[in-house]
Amino acid sequence: LPLPFTLSPATNKMIKPDLDKNPGFLFRRMQQFSVSLFLDRLRKFDITPLQYTVLRIIRAQPGIDQISVASRAILDTSTVKDIVARLETKGLVRRRTGEQDRRTRSVSLTRAGGSLLAAVEPEVRRARKDLLAPLSARDQATLVRLLRTLLAAHEGLPAGSDAVAPWRRSTTSMQDN
Repeated sequence: LPLPFTLSPATNKMIKPDLDKNPGFLFRRMQQFSVSLFLDRLRKFDITPLQYTVLRIIRAQPGIDQISVASRAILDTSTVKDIVARLETKGLVRRRTGEQDRRTRSVSLTRAGGSLLAAVEPEVRRARKDLLAPLSARDQATLVRLLRTLLAAHEGLPAGSDAVAPWRRSTTSMQDN
């Protein structure tokens, strides 16, 4: 419904701060769009974007241990443990006690997990395409390059590196900033 009166530019600015100029706000909004788009595309397969990520990592390295999955997914180990447990309940992965270290759990895809990934991947490609569709191919490549540069810089990695820093919680409180 339209407002019964017109707001002055000064009042409008007080109501809507310049959030569209705040990179953190914009990153969060794009993350919301991305997750929503991927959730919508993956809903019919009954998996989440994080479950898809974990399945891809496990497919790439059958028998990988859960701690390594967490490191590659840049997630904490307790989150990965929960995700893997859900995937196991769905019959998509199999966990085994580590042969060399009985405290570890190795994870492999089941046949159903491999089939699910094959079915999901066309939808994931479409979601990625739709997410970046407003940008030209050149702008898409530039966006990805700039995001990788920012991540590498904040993770203390060399520019252009394909390495990924392990996930870690920030130890700095907001009061320290």
